[in-house]
Amino acid sequence: MVRGYTVQGCVSKWSCHSIMCCFRLFLALLLGCCTISVIPVTADPVPTLLTLATTPEALTLLWTSPDVDSVRARAAAPSGWQTDDASGLPYATALVVLPPTGAVTLTVRALDVTTRTLRALLTPASPLPADALPDLLWELPELPSAGVTLTEIGRMAGVRLAQLTFVPFDYDPAALRLTHFRAVEATVHFTEPLYAIGPVAPLHAALRSLVLNPRLLEGYPQPARAAVAAAVSTAPASTAQFHVEERGVYALAWETLQAAGIVTATADPARVVMYRPATGAELALHWDTAAQRFLFYADPQPTRWAVDEVYRAVYAGAPGLRMASYTPAAATLPAGAPWAEAIAEEQRYYDSRYPSPRNGDHWYWRCLEHSESASCPPAVDFALSLDAPLNVGLPATLTVWLHGYTNLPRVAPNHRVAVSFNGVNVGETTWTGKVGQIAQFTVPITAAHAGTNTVRLALPGIDDVTIEGTWVDALALRYPLAATASTGVHFTGEAEPRQYALGGLPAGALIFDVTNPDAPRRLPAGFPLRDDRPGPRAYFALRPDAIQPLTAWSSLTPLAEPAGADYLAVAPAALLPTLAPLLAFHEGRGLATFAASTE
Repeated sequence: MVRGYTVQGCVSKWSCHSIMCCFRLFLALLLGCCTISVIPVTADPVPTLLTLATTPEALTLLWTSPDVDSVRARAAAPSGWQTDDASGLPYATALVVLPPTGAVTLTVRALDVTTRTLRALLTPASPLPADALPDLLWELPELPSAGVTLTEIGRMAGVRLAQLTFVPFDYDPAALRLTHFRAVEATVHFTEPLYAIGPVAPLHAALRSLVLNPRLLEGYPQPARAAVAAAVSTAPASTAQFHVEERGVYALAWETLQAAGIVTATADPARVVMYRPATGAELALHWDTAAQRFLFYADPQPTRWAVDEVYRAVYAGAPGLRMASYTPAAATLPAGAPWAEAIAEEQRYYDSRYPSPRNGDHWYWRCLEHSESASCPPAVDFALSLDAPLNVGLPATLTVWLHGYTNLPRVAPNHRVAVSFNGVNVGETTWTGKVGQIAQFTVPITAAHAGTNTVRLALPGIDDVTIEGTWVDALALRYPLAATASTGVHFTGEAEPRQYALGGLPAGALIFDVTNPDAPRRLPAGFPLRDDRPGPRAYFALRPDAIQPLTAWSSLTPLAEPAGADYLAVAPAALLPTLAPLLAFHEGRGLATFAASTE
C-alpha cells in the first residue's frame, strides 16, 4: 500500500533528501505504474557568485548555477546552497551594503537558461486511493519567480543592508515546464550614491567579509570617537552612565557629576563630554551657567533587548562638543505647516521566520487571518493617539507595516488588507507571498481628531484563497499639527524656508533644531519659528519646566585585561558568583579562566 505517502510529506519527513530522492522513492513504490518526470542529478553542485563591477552608483554581479536539480539538504550549507522549507529546492543568498538614503532598484538579465517540458507534474498533491494511482497527478508547490530578488533587511551599526536571493528554478505546473537559470547577471542601482570619504569605521569593519561591496563602507561617516577614546584612556574611573527612555531635553547637574566622581569642584566644565556608546557619537552639550547644569537632547533608540539607551559622561583631556545657536532673520516668511508623526506599535508575537519590513525585527503586534482562527481574527481595530491636527486642506499619510505568512500557490495576489480611519475607508493593499508589505494611504485631515483615533485593518477575502494570514507590525500617521497637549513635541518643517505657529506651548517655549539629533542647535524661545535654511528641518519644542533632570547614574568600572585566559566568562555582576563552580570545573581541567562584569 502506498496510500498516504506524498512527496511533500517525504520532503518534510526526510529533510536531508531533495525532491529527486523522493521521486526515486515513488518510482520504487509504484513499480512503474505512474509516469513521472526524471531529472538528471549532478553531485555536490556549488553556486558561483562573481562580482563584475562595484561603484558608488551600482553593483553588478554574475550568479551561476550548475545542474542542481537535486541538492541534498545535509550538503546544502557546505555547498553554498540553502533549502526552501516548502519546496525543498535550493537557493543562495548574499548581503549588500546600501547607501544610507535613496531608492534602490534591481535589474536582472538571464544569460544561460535551459527549459524542459515534463511528462508529468512533480509531486503528488494529495494521497489518493491505490486504484487511482495510474491516473495520479503530481504537483510541486509553486515558487516565486526564479532569478534574483532584493530585500532590504535593516541596519547594522548604522549600515543599511539588503539581501540578494538567487532562485535558479522557475516551475510552471500548468505548462509542465521547468526553467533552470544557469547564469544570471544582476545589477543593483543606487539613486543616491555613497562616495568614499575615508577609512572604514571600526564598528563597520566587521561587515567587510560579509558583504559583496565592502568599498561602500568607506562612505559611511566615522563615528566621532576621538575625544571619547582619549577620555576613556586617560580617566576610565571617571565615567558614569545614564539610562534614557524617552525623546526630550535632559539636564545633568554639576552636583550630579560630582557625586558620580566625574568632576571635582574645581574642574573645567568645558572638558565634560557625553556620548552614545550605541553609535559612538559625541553629543553637543549646552552649559547653563546660572543653573550650573548641562542641557542635551536625547533621541534614544530602543531595541528588542532594552527599552532605553545608555548615555555616558566622562571628563576628557580636551574641550568637548558644545551646542550651537542661531537667530533667524527677522523677515517674514510664508506660513508653513508643522508636521508631526504618531506611531503605534506593540511587540506581542515573535516569528523567527519573517523579519519586519519596518526594521528587520521579528516582533509583531497582531495577526489577521481569513478564515478566522482562535487567536487571529479577520479584522482588528488599532488605537492611534494624535495631537490637534491642522485643518488647512493638507491630507495626512498613514503607513502600515505588514508581512504575509501564507502563500497559496497559483493565486496572485493572495493577500488583501482593507484599511479605514475612524470609519472612513482609505483604501486597500494587495501583494503575493510570504513577504513584507509597506502600504501608504491618504487620509483626509477632516477624518482625524485630537485624542484616540481608530485604524481598522481587515481581510475582506480573495476568491480562491481559502487561507490567508498576515502579521501587523506597526502604524504611523504623518499629519499637519495645529497644537499639542504634550509638554514637548517633535515636528518637521517643509522643504522651502517657512515660518510656523504651534499652539499649546507657552510664549517662552524652548525650541531646538534637532535635524542632527546628536548636535542640535538652540533657537530663540517662542513662536513663530522661522527656518534659516531649506529643509525639511526637524525641531523639538518644549515647556521650560519639561526639561528632565538626570539624577540616577551608575559607575562604569574599567574592565581588567586577562593574562592569557583559556576560558572567558562575561556576565552581569549579580550573576558572577553563580559562575564560580563552572570556572572551578574548567580550572580543574587545566584551563586558565577569567570572569568580568558587564557593568
